[in-house]
Amino acid sequence: MCNQVFNNSLSRRRLLFSAVFAAATVTLAVSALADGGDGDGDEIPGHSEANEQEFALKSVVDGSALPLVDVLTEVQKTVQGQLLEARLKRRQGVLVYVLTVLSTSGTYSLVLVDAKTKKILEIKEK
Repeated sequence: MCNQVFNNSLSRRRLLFSAVFAAATVTLAVSALADGGDGDGDEIPGHSEANEQEFALKSVVDGSALPLVDVLTEVQKTVQGQLLEARLKRRQGVLVYVLTVLSTSGTYSLVLVDAKTKKILEIKEK
């Protein structure tokens, strides 16, 4: 019984840490796309950094999106490079992480990933 309570408490702490990490990653990310230059509409109300952070945290906590760290682990198997920015957006009713990645060769890629399934939807070279 004590072990089960410990595991539940540990799971909650892990989820909270993941949510905070996701929000912090969004906060600390370079804002290369702040002007919406990726060509897709941003359906998240407010369009401010604070609203985006709150939306990302809420989405991870309520299970609508996986924590960014989980998504990045999967994406790194396909796309190599340094993460410059991560934003959580709603595209055509689906929550999508829009990742800006700098490759070792110096090129940028926009990687769109389904926030619930970790499936890479699109990779755009810039």
